[in-house]
Amino acid sequence: MDLSEVRAASRAPAWPTLLGIQLVVIATLSGAWWRTSQGPSVAARTPLEEGLMTLPVAELSPAVSDSLERTRRSARALAAGEEPAVERFLGLSAGAADLVLAGVEWREPVAVPDAPDVLAVDCELRVVGDAYALPVFIDLLFRQSALPQLRAVVAGVRPGGAMDARLVLRFHRPAAVAGDPASDRVERLVPAADPGVGPLMDDARELSRWRRQAAHRPALEDASRALRDRAARQLPGALVSLWDRGGTVRWSAVDGLSVDAR
Repeated sequence: MDLSEVRAASRAPAWPTLLGIQLVVIATLSGAWWRTSQGPSVAARTPLEEGLMTLPVAELSPAVSDSLERTRRSARALAAGEEPAVERFLGLSAGAADLVLAGVEWREPVAVPDAPDVLAVDCELRVVGDAYALPVFIDLLFRQSALPQLRAVVAGVRPGGAMDARLVLRFHRPAAVAGDPASDRVERLVPAADPGVGPLMDDARELSRWRRQAAHRPALEDASRALRDRAARQLPGALVSLWDRGGTVRWSAVDGLSVDAR
């Protein structure tokens, strides 16, 4: 598809327009001249440069922006900077379960071995209150927009049910794209292009990144649901068993359940 087809697609339904824009981005970012600090002169403009200068930015930008927003929501991932919103949700959920959120600590994102375009972001939180409220709190955790996986629970229970528990939740986000923003490169190499071309390219690259993340959603949802169901089966009985004597309940996605009664 060349750039004339992209312009024609802008008068068609949204999906061919977006496909065309993404192909332009791929061509732009992968071209040999684009990876250098010096591009062809204006007098020797390539078809790609000519296309960048004549893109119907006003028509394409709203479609790309709208698709990017919808894709972000559908991916159920934790975008960078959304940690404070998650912490507010955790606090509200703890209160709804008659627990107190006593602390939240975020760990550095790490690569997911079988999904190189995805990062795992773990969150360790501490809640205190009645042990019987812990399963309710865990159920509430899965009602937020960013999909969590329950990775570990350690709950110390005193006789009578007073509890101090730590949980580890795992969220996911798309890995960052290497290299300079497309807008910087457009400004440097095609300075005569419409000022909106660079931001349009940035949004299109973001759209591609979030679509890759959204493609992992079914598998991540299946894993999250399986862990939640396993914890829901195993934790309540373990907590009840410690009500009179006290002790510690440990549960993890890897090792399962263990109970140490006093």
